[in-house]
Amino acid sequence: MNSKEMDQQDRNQIIQAIQNGRKIEAIKIYRECTGSDLLEAKNFIEGLTEELREQNPESIPENNSGCGTAVLICFICPALSLFYLLIS
Repeated sequence: MNSKEMDQQDRNQIIQAIQNGRKIEAIKIYRECTGSDLLEAKNFIEGLTEELREQNPESIPENNSGCGTAVLICFICPALSLFYLLIS
C-alpha cells in the first residue's frame, strides 16, 4: 500500500520521534513519507519501536498509557468524599 519508500532522513526523523516518546508524530511522519493508512503506519511504528528497544533499551521510553492517574482520581475522589460525609 506504500506509494513511495522512506529515505534515510525520513527514517532518522521517525527514530528520533520514537526516542523522544512521540509515537503519534512518528506515525504521522511515516504516513506522509509512504502514503500508508493509519493501521499500517501504527503497526510499522510499533514494530520499529520494539526493534529499537531490543537494540538499545535505554534509548526508548517505556510504554505509558497515561490513564492511570485518571483512573486513580476517579476512584479516590469519590471515596474521599464519601469518607468525609461519613465522618462529618
